[in-house]
Formats: sequence, structure tokens, C-alpha cells
Amino acid sequence: MYSKAWAGWLVIAFLLFATLSTPAALAVQTQTGDSVYIPPGQIQGPLFVSGNSVVVDADVEGDVFAAGQSVVINGKVNGDVMAAGQSVRITAAVDGDVRSAANDITIQSAVSQSLTAAGNNIRLEPAAVIGKDALLFGNNLDLLGQVNRQVLGASQSFRLTGSIGSDLKLWEVNNLTLSPSAVIGGNLIYKSPREAQIASGARVSGENRWEQSVIDKATPSHPRQPFSWIGLLMWFATGLVLWGFGYLLFPALWQRLASTLQEAPGASIGWGLLLLVTLPLIFLVLMVTVIGIPVAFILLFAYILILFVSKIILGDMVGRYLLRSFNWEGKVSIWLAFMMGFALVILLSEIPIVGIFINVAAACIALGSIALSIYSGRRGRPAAINPNPQP
Repeated sequence: MYSKAWAGWLVIAFLLFATLSTPAALAVQTQTGDSVYIPPGQIQGPLFVSGNSVVVDADVEGDVFAAGQSVVINGKVNGDVMAAGQSVRITAAVDGDVRSAANDITIQSAVSQSLTAAGNNIRLEPAAVIGKDALLFGNNLDLLGQVNRQVLGASQSFRLTGSIGSDLKLWEVNNLTLSPSAVIGGNLIYKSPREAQIASGARVSGENRWEQSVIDKATPSHPRQPFSWIGLLMWFATGLVLWGFGYLLFPALWQRLASTLQEAPGASIGWGLLLLVTLPLIFLVLMVTVIGIPVAFILLFAYILILFVSKIILGDMVGRYLLRSFNWEGKVSIWLAFMMGFALVILLSEIPIVGIFINVAAACIALGSIALSIYSGRRGRPAAINPNPQP
């Protein structure tokens, strides 16, 4: 039993660590912390950085993976950029693709390949030039720069001041505005409840097709179904059983994950957010090659498994936090602490809107703490492990 269990954990550990580090011959650069600054100069990538504040002033020869509250890339990147956080800003040229997910995304430079962005506010400054296509999903989209080929996406508000070499296709947009300097080299195709505001001087070379979307007020909206107490109790019992088996087999593992989050909360959440976004992309890349297909499916299985148990991991961390905060260690069983923490997590996850943040937070914390625990273990710096509370 132990050999099979360890084999499974080793497979998951290897796959997760592979996204954070590669053999020394590839000269991987990895930095984490509360504030991470990469000074001017030239470094060999790929570069992995995470923290509350991330600033990269160096020129990177290779790909850049960044996650944090604030991410700013001022150095030239000779490769792809994958960034996630509250705010992402790219001010220097990127000789590759840019993929980003953040609340605010600003592109101020040339991107030789394509741009994929999802966020609340997405802005392409006048100096921004996208060499190929742009796929954009957001609340407010401002395109002041240039996209050489087509632009696809959806938004509440889309304002075009710059130029698009080919088509502009918006699957759903509430307000579409074309300023006098706007240029569309192909077709303008959009679905919206109202017609676009096209200023005099704006140019659309191809077809201008508006598909009006109508909200059927006669159709009553479906009220949110109340959660089932039986379903919650069954999920609580399932989580308790799974955690219990894990605790009996690997008691130190749970404490290690909790200690990792306690010692490096920013890095854990940052790496978790980055892995949450990038692992599906890595899976797609591996599926391209025949050799990578088996690894891709193992990676996908590990990813889904961790997401499935993410609330259990968060419940364990909350329970241990309660033990420390209220000085219950030695007085309250770790089993009781987990049940309190897990119950709190699953109840909060049922609250509208709040539940979305709880689910995302659980996924990020689980992925990030596992990844950092593996990384610190390989470097010979395991997270501090306190003695287990008395059951």
C-alpha cells in the first residue's frame, strides 16, 4: 500500500515540479518573495517569478512566467510571456506570444506574435503593436494601438481608436465605439443590444454586420437553487474520509503544506494562480507530440485531482490556523480542528459571489503550496514542520 501511494505522490510531485524547474542545462531562473526585482541586464530564461510586487527590468532570452499582485515587465523578452495577477503591465518588446489574466492589463510595446488576454480592464496603448491576432475578454477594452490581423473577443465596452489589419469580431458587446481615427481592414461583425457608435472618419473596409441581441423580459430568470443540506453533509463526510486516509498515511505532509503557506503566503498564492492558468496550456502543448500525450494525460489527471481536493487542503490549513490562533494545540484534536475548518470552507463556498472567490482561492492555495513544498524539498530547504497536535 505504501509503495503505491508513494509512487502516485512522486508522479504528481514530478509533474508539478516540472512546471517550476528544469535541468540546469536549460538555465532556469526562479525567484519568489514579497517584492521581486530583476535588475537591468541580460539573463537566460525561462524566468519564473512570483510575489506581491514583481518588476522585471532585465532582458530575458527565453520565456517569462510571472504572477503577483502587481507585475511589470520593462525588459525585452525574446520568447513568450505568461502573466497573471491584479495588475499586469508590459512596456518592452516581446518576441513571442503574450497570454495574461488580470484585473488590469496594459500593453505598451510591440508583441511579435499573438495576444490572449482576460481581465476587467484591458488597454493597448498607442505604442502597442500586435504582430498577429488578439483574443480579448474583458469588461472594458481600449484598443489605441495596432493589431496586424484579426481581433476576436467579448466585452461590456469596446473602444477602438487604433487600427486592425483584418476583421473585428465580437461575440457579445454592450457598447462599441469607433473613434474618428479607427481603422478596420476587414469586416466588422458584432452582436450587441445596440448599434455601434461609429464616428465620422472611422474606416471599415469590409462588411459592417450588426446582430442585435435582445433580452427576453417575458422569460423569467431562474432563481438560484438553494443548496442541499444532504449534499453538503455528503461532501463533508467524503472530505473527512479522504483527509483521514491522507493524514494516517502522510501526517507530516499536511503540516508541511500548511507551513509553506504560513511562511510564504504571497509566493504560494502567486504560484498557484500561475499554475491554475498555465497547466491547461502545458497540457495542450504536450498533446501536440506523440511522446507527450501520456505525460499530458497524467498531468491533467494530477491537475484535476488537486482541484478536487483543494477545499480539503484549505480546510486542513484553516483548522491548523485555528489551533495556533486560539492556543488549542494539545487540547483540541486535529480531527476536530479539520472538521471545523473544512465545514467553514464548504459553507462559505455556498454563498453567492463569495463562493467564487473561495473556490479560486482554494485552488490557488492548493496548487501553490504543493509546488513550493516540492521546490523547497528539492533544494534541501524543507518547510518548517511543527510537531503534530495531539489527537
